[in-house]
Amino acid sequence: MFLDPCCGSGTLPIEAALRAKNIAPGLSRKFASEGWEAVPARYWKEARAAAYGAIRVDVEPEIYGSDINPDCVALAQANAELAGVDDCIRFEVCPANEIKLPAEKGVAVINPPYGERLGQVKEVERLYTDLGRMFNPTAWNVYVLTPDEFFETAYKKKARAKRKLFNGMIKTDYYQYF
Repeated sequence: MFLDPCCGSGTLPIEAALRAKNIAPGLSRKFASEGWEAVPARYWKEARAAAYGAIRVDVEPEIYGSDINPDCVALAQANAELAGVDDCIRFEVCPANEIKLPAEKGVAVINPPYGERLGQVKEVERLYTDLGRMFNPTAWNVYVLTPDEFFETAYKKKARAKRKLFNGMIKTDYYQYF
């Protein structure tokens, strides 16, 4: 069970579905190197055939994505269709702090809206506090990417691990609860 309650355009649920089904990245696109004389065309054909043969058609992953913005959810659904994984992702319009968890346990990966997109600091803090209440720490593995250094205080739980990352030019932390 995978959940992204702030799915935006659907990147995380789509990547989770591709991974669960073992669909190789870029499988349906063309690469400039396909035109290189040094790489015979048959190698590309063989590699694509092997990648298609490795796709797991026997799995039915449970993947959920939601967002407060209906336009984002529509875009996420369209992106999932383009990626060929719309059959295993359920998207819905819902604020992150009001979502009903689709299972008792699972994995949640969350890239919540950053302060400048969400509004006032108090709103951000309330979202983090609500998310902290939502997930049972003994049943859910939760991973959150945010630039807000007050995250752990608002979430009311100390992360088991924390990694410093950059999301574009924005310094963020990747909080891990597992």
